[in-house]
Amino acid sequence: MDEKRTTMWAGLAGLIVLGLTLFLADRMFKGLRFDRESTGLGPNGDSLAMPPHPQKSASPSNEIAVPFTNLLLDLLKAKLEGLGAIPNEVLVRFRDDDGYRAFLARANSLGLKVLDSMDGLRAVRVGYSNLNDLYNDYLANRDDYGEVGANYQVNIPGIPENRQAQIEIPFGAGALGWLGINGDTSLWGDGITIAILDSGVQPHATFAENRVRSIDFSGSVEASDGAAVSDGEEGHGTAVASIAAGDNPNAQGVAPAADILSIKITGADGMSDSFTLAKAIIEAVDQGADVINVSLGSYGDSSLVRDAVAYATAAGKVVVAAAGNDTYSDLAFPARYEDVISVGAVDAEGQQLSFSNSGEGLDLTAPGLDVVAAWPGDLLINFSGTSASAPFVSGSIAALMSIYPGTTAIEAAQMLATYSNEAGALGADPAFGQGILDVGRVVQNDTPGITDVAVASHYVDLANIPEDELPMVDILIENRGTTIVNGATLKVDSDNNSRSYALPALDPGEVIVRQFPIDLRLGETQGDLTFSSELSLPGGQDFTPSDNARTSVILFNDPATDAASAEASVGVSGS
Repeated sequence: MDEKRTTMWAGLAGLIVLGLTLFLADRMFKGLRFDRESTGLGPNGDSLAMPPHPQKSASPSNEIAVPFTNLLLDLLKAKLEGLGAIPNEVLVRFRDDDGYRAFLARANSLGLKVLDSMDGLRAVRVGYSNLNDLYNDYLANRDDYGEVGANYQVNIPGIPENRQAQIEIPFGAGALGWLGINGDTSLWGDGITIAILDSGVQPHATFAENRVRSIDFSGSVEASDGAAVSDGEEGHGTAVASIAAGDNPNAQGVAPAADILSIKITGADGMSDSFTLAKAIIEAVDQGADVINVSLGSYGDSSLVRDAVAYATAAGKVVVAAAGNDTYSDLAFPARYEDVISVGAVDAEGQQLSFSNSGEGLDLTAPGLDVVAAWPGDLLINFSGTSASAPFVSGSIAALMSIYPGTTAIEAAQMLATYSNEAGALGADPAFGQGILDVGRVVQNDTPGITDVAVASHYVDLANIPEDELPMVDILIENRGTTIVNGATLKVDSDNNSRSYALPALDPGEVIVRQFPIDLRLGETQGDLTFSSELSLPGGQDFTPSDNARTSVILFNDPATDAASAEASVGVSGS
């Protein structure tokens, strides 16, 4: 009995000590917020020396000081060494100007290196060799500190070689026509400034003299002759800028009259960081940019970048960012932020490209496969990725602002979403967002009498078919014109079935769904299942007859269709 009582009291004492530890931790570090969670934490750096142990005494507070200190340093170390965090760097923010200025004045004497600073956000990019130096400064000045977090890598997104195989149709020089951009667009973007936060915009024939202003935040290493060291990424910003605002018959951009503010934030290796990106966003706003294009990405959630985006939004500017090229079901940052216009990539059949990230919060999709773009040396290349898709949207926003004077960047972005083409599942979805960019629909939305009905999508989610229910393909029909469409019929054919549907009157912008049954057993036996749909209109010429028909193929790799590829707009399609 006495042994049980001893055990009980020992356990109770342990709980009391633990509670006291947590209470003191909360009080001691009140206000020191760690950066928002990154995608996957995992310490992987060198071990850090711990601060000297306090003298032992009978005092309970001294007894718990050592484990508490170890715990807090381990937590901070883990945060600063998370996935994508730059080693031996930390971003520190301060509560007020006095604390910020005082830290800048004493940092070097503490063994800390101030790599950069931002007065507006009271933020400092700090390099360290021993984390204890920062920790000890916090202990001495904790009322000054507001937040400590990692500085994450931000980079030009590559395209993975190992990705799902599918037939994808390139754009070549036809992307503008595919977006409904025709006729004289020479004044589109006039008076509007697009900031390109990238590898820098190099001289090229597609940019008229004095159209490009340049700022360099990259800190890139210069070769002895003054030329920047390059490993092939230096042309990325040039290609991006040419899609948004090029002015050359062979590399025409969406808004060829727009001014370009080039802010170079990557080195020759295509790498940048959260601090520099945030600084560049704020600089772009302060320099008068209306649209800020970020064809870069990171998988570290930096509150500094988040607050820079908020600064831009509060000023009425729009940040447009690439969703990422990693085939992930999450968007890269800053595209993942709510206030950013996030852009995924499609091919010339309106099919989501295999590399394009998807996820909640995706706003739009745009051309992203083998788009003709400028490259340094007056070259032209085929440019692919969500890096190409984003500037189509940025240029479109600039174009609408000039076509409709008084329209803000935010309003122009809303117009693009409203008049985007339905794709994938009905409504906003992770693969296509609000839909596929269609600039022609926007500029013609006030032109009466346009008849344009389309088979917008074939969609099936094989992974989530309820038991005992017949699997169905959703056929989405959209009125993309400006007049009511009456009397249309839809005919759908598959390998072993055929149906016709009489459609009701469709108002401009309306989308309806008709379902068509799938024979899974036949598909599994054959290895694929093909079906096609076609719209017929009584009288009247359709404005875009090429989108009145669609053919799709569902591939069955084995009887248990891979769930990763099952939820998709089925679409090796043709018209």
